[in-house]
Amino acid sequence: MAVDKLFLGSHLQILFQKLSDGAAMDLARRLRVDCDFKEMRKSLLLVIPVLEDAKPVKVWLEELRDLAYDLEDVVDEITTLAFIQDAKKGIQHTKNTMLRKLIPTCSNFTPRALVSNCRLVSAIKDIRKKLNNISKQWSDRNLGGLSSLSGVMRSKSTYPFLESDIVYGRDEDKKAIKEMLLRVESSTKNFTVIPIVGMGGIGKTTLAQLLYNDEDVKGNFGVRVWVHVSQEFDVLTITKKIHQSVTKMSGTGDMDLAMLHEDLEDKFVNIKFFIVLDDVWNENYEEWHTLCSPLKFGLPGSKIIVTARNHVVASVVDSAQSAYHMKLITDEDCQCLLARRAQISFHENSHLQEVGQGLAKMCKGLPLAAKVLGGVLRSKNSESEWRDVLSSKIWSLSKENNILPVLRLSYHHLPSHLRHPFAYCSVFPKDYEFDQNELVDLWMGEGFLDVPNELKSKKDLGHEYFNELLSRSFFQRKSGRDSKFVMHDLISELAHFVSGGVCYCSDEKLDTDQDYQLPKKIRHASFLSHECELFLKLEGFGQIKGLRTFLPMPVQNSLSSPPFHLSDRILVELIPRLHSLRTLSLSGYSITELPSSVCDLILLRYLNLSGTLISTLPPSVSRLLSLEFLSLSDCRFIHKLPSTLGDLSNLCHLDISNTDQLKDLPVEISRLIRLQILPKIVLGGVGNLGLKELRWLKHLRGTFAIFELQNIANLEDAGEASLWRKSEIEDLQ
Repeated sequence: MAVDKLFLGSHLQILFQKLSDGAAMDLARRLRVDCDFKEMRKSLLLVIPVLEDAKPVKVWLEELRDLAYDLEDVVDEITTLAFIQDAKKGIQHTKNTMLRKLIPTCSNFTPRALVSNCRLVSAIKDIRKKLNNISKQWSDRNLGGLSSLSGVMRSKSTYPFLESDIVYGRDEDKKAIKEMLLRVESSTKNFTVIPIVGMGGIGKTTLAQLLYNDEDVKGNFGVRVWVHVSQEFDVLTITKKIHQSVTKMSGTGDMDLAMLHEDLEDKFVNIKFFIVLDDVWNENYEEWHTLCSPLKFGLPGSKIIVTARNHVVASVVDSAQSAYHMKLITDEDCQCLLARRAQISFHENSHLQEVGQGLAKMCKGLPLAAKVLGGVLRSKNSESEWRDVLSSKIWSLSKENNILPVLRLSYHHLPSHLRHPFAYCSVFPKDYEFDQNELVDLWMGEGFLDVPNELKSKKDLGHEYFNELLSRSFFQRKSGRDSKFVMHDLISELAHFVSGGVCYCSDEKLDTDQDYQLPKKIRHASFLSHECELFLKLEGFGQIKGLRTFLPMPVQNSLSSPPFHLSDRILVELIPRLHSLRTLSLSGYSITELPSSVCDLILLRYLNLSGTLISTLPPSVSRLLSLEFLSLSDCRFIHKLPSTLGDLSNLCHLDISNTDQLKDLPVEISRLIRLQILPKIVLGGVGNLGLKELRWLKHLRGTFAIFELQNIANLEDAGEASLWRKSEIEDLQ
């Protein structure tokens, strides 16, 4: 699969920052690879600009992508080993501080650590040579010199006239917005803005065209203007287009913005206008305010429709709350639209009716998909040809297919920090319903939220990322106020496309008696959970070098009853081989203990054991010093946690909800000063976590329950807990 340049570019920029970090350079000097780090930074400075080339070499991009992941693994392992060494000395620092503390000389390492360091040094030098070769190829081929604008994606211009007199599924939408257009407002403003928001291809432009050409609307306004804005919000250009429409002049000569505004002010006096600004991406309020300056002279009742994919645009032009949100159309409407585009009547071709219904469902309510399918089917007359289309992916059907460019344009406009989190979502099966917290926790586990920000926690940052993707229509709420979200099939395919094959999801239940072959270049993998997972089925995971994600689906499978069976060989032989693993979920499997060998996965940051049959954790869990997320929810047999859990100084999420047998928590948990999620404590005997120890846990949030309050030995302990200062606790029980 092709490597997306924007996705890779974001990754390389993050990697460059890691190599440039002062702490990382300290470590490099300790290992005597600082010259290698400097050379790799220089190489990255040479190769990053190639991603602006319109046609970079595919093989080159794939090799660069793989090198980037390998280098990031090595750098992360070096910093984690340094962290572990200092932790063994009893030093309690944050991970960033510990990066500067690598053991001064090799003589201080154990034989095992010495071998590990030599391996890492060798790996760095090997990656440096490969990266230098790529940068040399880049220079020799002279791929540069092209303007970055050559690769900029642009949307196709739109016009006010309709392609067809018949539009399916938009009668209610038209009626609702038409009422807004004809309504006499009591506002003090002379004009009202109506933002129409929705994902690419949902029909925003078509709806605006319907309204623009409606006879009642025409009769209500003295002047109508249609402007296709697109990505570049140039106030002067847009103003010129408005001026040309109002004055019927073909050109504006040498008029500057001030002159245009002055002339428009005169023209709009005593006129009620209707303006459509189609396909707006601007998020700058000052530019919008400048554009609207001459419009305030129009008569009250003037209206502006703005179509956009992003809710932020709506908040800039008016208010996100007042925006009109377009919904997907029904399967029946998709079928009608498909038939019209295919120039076929199902009444006259009843043998195609059934497959036509399947094709309509394939569109998942997106009009653009129905149009594209209809265009493909126009030259196909037999049922077998239609069924071939039904078994294909929509955007692989035709060279004229414009779904990918339309949707990829939204991805093109994503800020770089959102590209990896979005592409990662291709690890979910199609139609998978996910929870916001669930996805944010996964992002945190993968390191996507490792942005230096002292004012925000990683979770808060993750929720910001999520809401921004939601506002840009990459996610959709399942229904109404439901807490579950989904991605449209085509958005899911877009995520898979831009990930370049590093994310892999098997969205079918696999036969448990067959060997499962995986692509060798993947880094994140998921599969649908099965009632009985055998080693043969999942053995292929062990062959994937650099696999970071082992994720049975659904992510939260803790309520499966009875728990699913997981082969001991998977737990003991397979998973411990995945040395680059960051995210591991065993939710809902019938494991009774966590093997100590799993605790050797030192890069692991996310461990989900919810709904398993474990009764405790091994003391060696203290080796998982990178761990930030640990879920033991619904583990109905767990009754004890080891005191070594207090060594996990990066842990910020410890979910022990619905663990009725867990009566005591070790007092060492009070050392987890980053902890934000701890659903409960049970007040008990000596050596257990008590109320006064909560004073160290300053960042607790969400729901927090205190059980066995009668065991409080000293009322002053309640005051020392300082619960009143923990303002982010929303529900204290």
